[in-house]
Parts: sequence; structure tokens; C-alpha cells
Amino acid sequence: MSKEHQHIENIEELNTSQKYQLSIHLGGRTPLGFYRYYFNDLEYHRTQTDCFNHVNELYFDLYGEYRYDSYDTFRKCYNRALTKNPYFEK
Repeated sequence: MSKEHQHIENIEELNTSQKYQLSIHLGGRTPLGFYRYYFNDLEYHRTQTDCFNHVNELYFDLYGEYRYDSYDTFRKCYNRALTKNPYFEK
């Protein structure tokens, strides 16, 4: 797990600077940061789907739109990224 990763339950508890830092960790508008944040946050959730939903909600709270429509879409995009770049790291 990343030393910099901090599990966030509720985005409303964050100040502007913390929200900015979260947006950096989520990778802005790129999928790589979302993937990394998801994998770093897995230990705080019972299931992979729960973790995905939590991270996707954080993304929505920051950007006003969901990064992925569903967990299935997320997994397909992630698997496609792995296929295109086998050196892609979690």
C-alpha cells in the first residue's frame, strides 16, 4: 500500500486543500490514478465491488460525474489497460 494513501469516508469532511490532494491521488481525469486509488483502498472494504462503489462516489463528489458506469465497466477497462501494457502496475 502507498505510504501516501489515506482512506476517506466522507468527502464533505475535507477542506479545499485535502480535496485537491484527493483529486491528485485519483489521477485527475485519467484512469491510472483511479486504478491505483482503488487497489490501495481495497483493504478498507468487504468486497471489491464495495471498494469500487466507494471510489467511484468520491470521484463523483469531486468531478460531478462518475468515472465508470458500473463495476463491470471498470473491470473491462482495467483488463484492457493490462492487455495493452503488460508492465502496468497496480
